[in-house]
Amino acid sequence: MNYYTTSILTYIWIWNNRDIVFKLVIPNLILITLATLLVQIFPSYSGLLIPVYVFGLWLFSSTMVQLHRFILLNLNKETIKFVSTPTKQDFNYVGLWILLSIFDRLGEQITTSILETTYPLMFQLFLIAVLLSLSYYILTRAYMIFPAISIGKSLHDGWALTSRSENIRLVFLTTLILLIPLIIFLMFFIWMSVNFLPEEFFILFYLFLFVLSLLIINTHYSLLFRSLTNN
Repeated sequence: MNYYTTSILTYIWIWNNRDIVFKLVIPNLILITLATLLVQIFPSYSGLLIPVYVFGLWLFSSTMVQLHRFILLNLNKETIKFVSTPTKQDFNYVGLWILLSIFDRLGEQITTSILETTYPLMFQLFLIAVLLSLSYYILTRAYMIFPAISIGKSLHDGWALTSRSENIRLVFLTTLILLIPLIIFLMFFIWMSVNFLPEEFFILFYLFLFVLSLLIINTHYSLLFRSLTNN
Protein backbone atom coordinates (compact mmCIF):
# COMPACT_ATOMS: atom_id res chain seq x y z
CA MET A 1 0.00 0.00 0.00
CA ASN A 2 1.52 3.38 -1.04
CA TYR A 3 1.63 6.56 1.00
CA TYR A 4 -1.13 8.29 -0.93
CA THR A 5 -3.56 5.39 -0.47
CA THR A 6 -2.77 5.19 3.24
CA SER A 7 -3.59 8.88 3.64
CA ILE A 8 -6.82 8.67 1.65
CA LEU A 9 -7.98 5.72 3.77
CA THR A 10 -8.20 8.10 6.73
CA TYR A 11 -10.78 10.26 4.94
CA ILE A 12 -12.61 7.14 3.78
CA TRP A 13 -12.76 5.83 7.37
CA ILE A 14 -14.16 9.14 8.58
CA TRP A 15 -16.85 9.13 5.89
CA ASN A 16 -17.81 5.51 6.55
CA ASN A 17 -18.01 6.24 10.28
CA ARG A 18 -19.52 9.72 10.04
CA ASP A 19 -22.18 8.85 12.62
CA ILE A 20 -19.40 8.20 15.18
CA VAL A 21 -17.58 11.37 14.16
CA PHE A 22 -20.81 13.36 14.50
CA LYS A 23 -21.47 11.91 17.94
CA LEU A 24 -17.95 12.76 19.10
CA VAL A 25 -17.92 16.29 17.68
CA ILE A 26 -21.37 17.42 18.89
CA PRO A 27 -20.46 17.83 22.63
CA ASN A 28 -17.40 19.88 21.67
CA LEU A 29 -19.51 22.05 19.36
CA ILE A 30 -22.05 22.64 22.14
CA LEU A 31 -19.29 23.66 24.55
CA ILE A 32 -17.67 25.94 21.97
CA THR A 33 -21.05 27.59 21.36
CA LEU A 34 -21.59 28.04 25.10
CA ALA A 35 -18.14 29.59 25.56
CA THR A 36 -18.74 31.96 22.63
CA LEU A 37 -22.07 33.06 24.11
CA LEU A 38 -20.48 33.66 27.53
CA VAL A 39 -17.85 35.89 25.95
CA GLN A 40 -20.57 37.90 24.22
CA ILE A 41 -22.80 38.17 27.30
CA PHE A 42 -20.07 38.76 29.90
CA PRO A 43 -17.17 40.42 28.03
CA SER A 44 -15.74 41.89 31.25
CA TYR A 45 -15.74 38.62 33.20
CA SER A 46 -13.21 36.48 31.36
CA GLY A 47 -12.57 34.55 34.59
CA LEU A 48 -15.92 32.85 34.06
CA LEU A 49 -14.37 31.02 31.12
CA ILE A 50 -11.66 29.31 33.19
CA PRO A 51 -13.90 26.40 34.33
CA VAL A 52 -15.28 26.14 30.79
CA TYR A 53 -11.74 26.06 29.39
CA VAL A 54 -10.61 23.37 31.85
CA PHE A 55 -13.71 21.29 31.15
CA GLY A 56 -13.15 21.81 27.43
CA LEU A 57 -9.60 20.45 27.67
CA TRP A 58 -10.87 17.32 29.34
CA LEU A 59 -13.84 16.97 26.93
CA PHE A 60 -11.59 17.29 23.90
CA SER A 61 -9.14 14.74 25.33
CA SER A 62 -11.97 12.37 26.24
CA THR A 63 -13.29 12.67 22.69
CA MET A 64 -9.95 11.69 21.17
CA VAL A 65 -9.38 8.87 23.67
CA GLN A 66 -12.80 7.43 22.80
CA LEU A 67 -11.90 7.68 19.11
CA HIS A 68 -8.59 5.83 19.55
CA ARG A 69 -10.14 3.14 21.71
CA PHE A 70 -12.98 2.63 19.24
CA ILE A 71 -10.52 2.10 16.38
CA LEU A 72 -7.82 0.12 18.15
CA LEU A 73 -9.95 -2.08 20.40
CA ASN A 74 -12.67 -2.77 17.81
CA LEU A 75 -15.38 -1.52 20.13
CA ASN A 76 -19.07 -1.35 19.30
CA LYS A 77 -20.60 1.97 18.31
CA GLU A 78 -22.75 1.82 21.44
CA THR A 79 -19.63 2.34 23.57
CA ILE A 80 -19.23 5.88 22.23
CA LYS A 81 -20.71 8.36 24.70
CA PHE A 82 -21.54 12.03 24.23
CA VAL A 83 -19.83 12.67 27.56
CA SER A 84 -17.88 9.76 29.03
CA THR A 85 -16.74 9.11 32.59
CA PRO A 86 -13.26 10.64 33.22
CA THR A 87 -10.45 8.10 32.97
CA LYS A 88 -6.70 8.03 33.59
CA GLN A 89 -6.17 7.91 29.82
CA ASP A 90 -8.06 11.21 29.43
CA PHE A 91 -5.74 13.04 31.81
CA ASN A 92 -2.65 11.42 30.29
CA TYR A 93 -3.85 12.74 26.94
CA VAL A 94 -4.38 16.24 28.42
CA GLY A 95 -0.87 16.25 29.90
CA LEU A 96 0.78 15.22 26.65
CA TRP A 97 -1.33 17.69 24.67
CA ILE A 98 -0.25 20.55 26.95
CA LEU A 99 3.43 19.56 26.66
CA LEU A 100 3.28 19.44 22.84
CA SER A 101 1.40 22.75 22.76
CA ILE A 102 4.17 24.34 24.85
CA PHE A 103 6.78 22.85 22.50
CA ASP A 104 4.89 24.19 19.48
CA ARG A 105 4.56 27.64 21.06
CA LEU A 106 8.27 27.66 21.88
CA GLY A 107 9.03 26.91 18.23
CA GLU A 108 6.91 29.88 17.16
CA GLN A 109 8.76 32.19 19.55
CA ILE A 110 12.17 31.00 18.30
CA THR A 111 11.02 31.56 14.71
CA THR A 112 9.93 35.10 15.58
CA SER A 113 13.27 35.75 17.30
CA ILE A 114 15.16 34.57 14.21
CA LEU A 115 13.18 36.93 11.98
CA GLU A 116 13.99 39.83 14.30
CA THR A 117 17.75 39.26 14.06
CA THR A 118 20.05 41.14 11.69
CA TYR A 119 21.28 37.96 10.03
CA PRO A 120 21.14 37.82 6.21
CA LEU A 121 17.72 36.78 4.90
CA MET A 122 18.97 33.52 3.37
CA PHE A 123 20.57 32.52 6.68
CA GLN A 124 17.33 33.33 8.52
CA LEU A 125 15.38 31.17 6.08
CA PHE A 126 17.90 28.36 6.50
CA LEU A 127 17.57 28.45 10.31
CA ILE A 128 13.76 28.51 10.08
CA ALA A 129 13.77 25.58 7.63
CA VAL A 130 15.97 23.56 10.01
CA LEU A 131 13.73 24.47 12.96
CA LEU A 132 10.52 23.56 11.11
CA SER A 133 11.99 20.25 9.92
CA LEU A 134 13.10 19.35 13.45
CA SER A 135 9.73 20.36 14.92
CA TYR A 136 7.82 18.36 12.31
CA TYR A 137 10.02 15.32 12.94
CA ILE A 138 9.49 15.47 16.71
CA LEU A 139 5.74 16.17 16.51
CA THR A 140 5.24 13.50 13.85
CA ARG A 141 6.73 10.91 16.16
CA ALA A 142 5.20 12.30 19.36
CA TYR A 143 1.67 12.16 17.97
CA MET A 144 1.98 8.37 17.79
CA ILE A 145 1.99 8.42 21.60
CA PHE A 146 -1.65 9.55 21.69
CA PRO A 147 -3.16 6.26 20.44
CA ALA A 148 -0.72 4.32 22.63
CA ILE A 149 -1.70 5.99 25.92
CA SER A 150 -5.38 5.90 24.94
CA ILE A 151 -5.36 2.12 25.18
CA GLY A 152 -3.21 1.93 28.30
CA LYS A 153 0.23 1.57 26.74
CA SER A 154 3.24 3.65 27.75
CA LEU A 155 4.69 6.77 26.14
CA HIS A 156 7.70 4.67 25.13
CA ASP A 157 5.48 2.21 23.24
CA GLY A 158 4.15 5.01 21.05
CA TRP A 159 7.51 6.71 20.50
CA ALA A 160 9.36 3.45 19.82
CA LEU A 161 6.86 2.49 17.13
CA THR A 162 8.47 5.05 14.83
CA SER A 163 12.07 4.18 15.69
CA ARG A 164 12.55 2.21 12.47
CA SER A 165 13.35 4.29 9.39
CA GLU A 166 10.59 2.75 7.26
CA ASN A 167 8.01 3.48 9.96
CA ILE A 168 9.00 7.11 10.45
CA ARG A 169 9.03 7.56 6.67
CA LEU A 170 5.51 6.11 6.47
CA VAL A 171 4.22 8.36 9.25
CA PHE A 172 6.09 11.43 7.98
CA LEU A 173 4.92 11.21 4.36
CA THR A 174 1.35 10.01 4.91
CA THR A 175 0.78 12.78 7.46
CA LEU A 176 2.15 15.35 5.02
CA ILE A 177 -0.14 14.06 2.26
CA LEU A 178 -3.08 14.05 4.68
CA LEU A 179 -2.44 17.66 5.71
CA ILE A 180 -2.26 19.17 2.21
CA PRO A 181 -5.99 18.87 1.30
CA LEU A 182 -6.92 19.56 4.93
CA ILE A 183 -4.98 22.85 4.96
CA ILE A 184 -6.51 23.89 1.61
CA PHE A 185 -9.98 23.07 2.96
CA LEU A 186 -9.37 25.06 6.15
CA MET A 187 -7.95 28.07 4.32
CA PHE A 188 -10.95 28.18 1.99
CA PHE A 189 -13.54 27.95 4.76
CA ILE A 190 -11.71 30.41 6.99
CA TRP A 191 -11.63 32.86 4.07
CA MET A 192 -15.36 32.30 3.52
CA SER A 193 -16.14 32.82 7.19
CA VAL A 194 -13.98 35.97 7.48
CA ASN A 195 -15.77 37.57 4.55
CA PHE A 196 -19.32 36.40 5.13
CA LEU A 197 -19.79 35.66 8.84
CA PRO A 198 -20.05 38.04 11.82
CA GLU A 199 -17.01 38.00 14.11
CA GLU A 200 -18.68 35.94 16.86
CA PHE A 201 -19.73 33.29 14.35
CA PHE A 202 -16.26 33.28 12.80
CA ILE A 203 -14.72 32.38 16.18
CA LEU A 204 -17.30 29.63 16.65
CA PHE A 205 -16.71 28.26 13.16
CA TYR A 206 -12.92 28.46 13.52
CA LEU A 207 -12.93 26.48 16.79
CA PHE A 208 -15.25 23.88 15.28
CA LEU A 209 -12.89 23.43 12.31
CA PHE A 210 -9.97 23.19 14.75
CA VAL A 211 -11.62 20.31 16.64
CA LEU A 212 -12.64 18.57 13.42
CA SER A 213 -9.10 18.87 12.02
CA LEU A 214 -7.56 17.36 15.15
CA LEU A 215 -10.09 14.55 15.01
CA ILE A 216 -9.00 13.80 11.43
CA ILE A 217 -5.32 13.82 12.45
CA ASN A 218 -5.98 11.60 15.48
CA THR A 219 -7.93 9.19 13.28
CA HIS A 220 -4.97 9.01 10.91
CA TYR A 221 -2.55 8.23 13.72
CA SER A 222 -4.85 5.63 15.20
CA LEU A 223 -5.10 3.83 11.85
CA LEU A 224 -1.31 4.05 11.46
CA PHE A 225 -0.81 2.70 14.96
CA ARG A 226 -3.08 -0.26 14.21
CA SER A 227 -1.29 -0.94 10.93
CA LEU A 228 2.21 -0.76 12.42
CA THR A 229 1.38 -2.88 15.48
CA ASN A 230 -0.32 -5.52 13.31
CA ASN A 231 2.83 -5.73 11.20
